[in-house]
Amino acid sequence: MDNFRRSHRFCMNAILKSFLLVNFLLIVSSAGAFCQSKETFLGIEGGGGVSFVRNYFFSSVSGNLSMNYNVGIFGQFPLNKTLAIKPVVAIHEKGYAEENSSNTKNLLFLDIPVLLKISFGPKKYFYFETGPYFAYLIRAESKNSFASGEETSNSYNNYRHFDGGLALGFGAMFPVYKNLNLSVDIRDEYGFCDIQEKYLQYDLHGNSYNATTPYYTNSTFLNIGIAYRFGSD
Repeated sequence: MDNFRRSHRFCMNAILKSFLLVNFLLIVSSAGAFCQSKETFLGIEGGGGVSFVRNYFFSSVSGNLSMNYNVGIFGQFPLNKTLAIKPVVAIHEKGYAEENSSNTKNLLFLDIPVLLKISFGPKKYFYFETGPYFAYLIRAESKNSFASGEETSNSYNNYRHFDGGLALGFGAMFPVYKNLNLSVDIRDEYGFCDIQEKYLQYDLHGNSYNATTPYYTNSTFLNIGIAYRFGSD
């Protein structure tokens, strides 16, 4: 029970600190975007990848990989020629498949990464990006496959509805036609929050204990996007 409380406090503290940092960066980036509007972008992105859950914060994978998708919109607001703030609002499916079972879990999140983008290379086409992400669970389904077909059930109440963690990515964005730019990147989201809802059980002496295994999300996905650059050279 104490481990659960420590884990929950760590998650909440991480989210609060990230929230304060993000607000500061957004204020700074707004000033930068006003001064350098020709480098401001708005775009859409989408792609797919794999996801799984970890049993502990720095521990092994639980179950098998799950194939999932991601689609959303993003902006890019410059701080200077190298640095920019890149907020993203996306629908991101995560999940996992239980070991030695036909049972799979599909978790659909409203996902909001706020990334610091660091561009490099002769024309600044390549970039590294990192920052916190915040997520809210929209839907959770459990699917069981049988010889006669597939059964789907609602498992929304089996999970906590908030998630958060660190996003890391690498990619490239380059012009393809006038103000249109193509972006391709690989991004990983490493969850800091135990998303598994807790169920207490009691021993013969009446002492309560947590009867569930902690689950931390992890997903790696490829995104392809198209962005419009506002302003002109």
